[in-house]
Amino acid sequence: MSGQEIDDFEKDLAGALLSYDWPEAERICGELVRLINNQPEEIPLPKIKRIIHRLRRKRRFNPISGLSEALLSSGGQDAQIRRQYAQSLIDRDILSAAELVLREIVEDPKSSNGEKLEAIGLTGRVYKQRFVNASQVENERKAALLERAVSEYLSGYRLSEASYWHTINVVALLMRAEREDLSFEGMPDPQGLAEGIFELLSAKEAEAIEEPKAWELATMLETQIALGQYDEAAATASAYGSSEDADAFELNSPLRQLVEIWQLNDKEPPGDKIVPILHAALLDREGGAVRIESKDIPNEIINLEGVFGDNAPKTITWYKQGLEKTNSIARIETPDGRGIGTGALFSGSDFFPGSDGLVLMTNAHVVSKHPADSGLMAHEVKANFQGASETFEIE
Repeated sequence: MSGQEIDDFEKDLAGALLSYDWPEAERICGELVRLINNQPEEIPLPKIKRIIHRLRRKRRFNPISGLSEALLSSGGQDAQIRRQYAQSLIDRDILSAAELVLREIVEDPKSSNGEKLEAIGLTGRVYKQRFVNASQVENERKAALLERAVSEYLSGYRLSEASYWHTINVVALLMRAEREDLSFEGMPDPQGLAEGIFELLSAKEAEAIEEPKAWELATMLETQIALGQYDEAAATASAYGSSEDADAFELNSPLRQLVEIWQLNDKEPPGDKIVPILHAALLDREGGAVRIESKDIPNEIINLEGVFGDNAPKTITWYKQGLEKTNSIARIETPDGRGIGTGALFSGSDFFPGSDGLVLMTNAHVVSKHPADSGLMAHEVKANFQGASETFEIE
């Protein structure tokens, strides 16, 4: 398996993930798994790790499991691959198998302290998810599961007090225990831990010359909720939702934590000002898909095929005409393919008498040479006419 082959796979996969073509992403990863199985001695591991990282950011856990399984079956024992494998199993609710993989990482003397720290945290996540699964009904096991989750995260905190994601989980779970009227012996004060995280992240932000990283914002968001700073938490959620550093995985994790552990929702404060922001950002990063389970659809819904209002059914010709019109619509993109706006072609003579060409029009906040408009310079963007399958550089 050559490095060029992997580069081609990664390029194709990046395109599929960027366009939210999940079936194509699955197909590409299936081909890569077959290559790994047939040529296990020639695997360029760093490139495969990069591919798995791309999949993780888009929450494509099935192909991560497949690739990791193939790598481990070929004889590889890389701790990072094993950890990513366990992560994919957890997010597919295959918790017992994930725990076994994580224990192997922690007990392996060859594992780095960083990987052990990550594995300990993910073991806490295993027990946290078991608690969530058990907490839907009165279950005598849930107290033991919650205590075990806290203990795992505390182990990570004691291994490295600077690992704030372990610490904020201790805070969230102990405060959940208080709401459940559960008490555990020998536990730290969650309020004091939250104040320590707040001071740590505030000092880090004050000294930084760049915007905070996604996980720093996520941790600050939870810390502000723990401290009752709900208006500040809403502002942090907004910054987090618009962070270029936050993709689907980074957004789903704190959202799940806020709903499942902090028990926030989008109808009551403080969740009503926080949860919708993260939901909308996650929806955008996952391609605008909406998942509705059958249990969420009222039984009384009828006439699902009824026509409401004056909108009559449309013909195929009507749809074809609409598609043809898209040939003149451009997606304005940065060089890496990130969309920042739209534009449309017009006859130049409509705006400039005597002109016989076409003019691409967009908003000044998208493209402009004037600093006050906040748009990018023309040479910094591309015009992607998706209907015509053509992309143009702009002079």
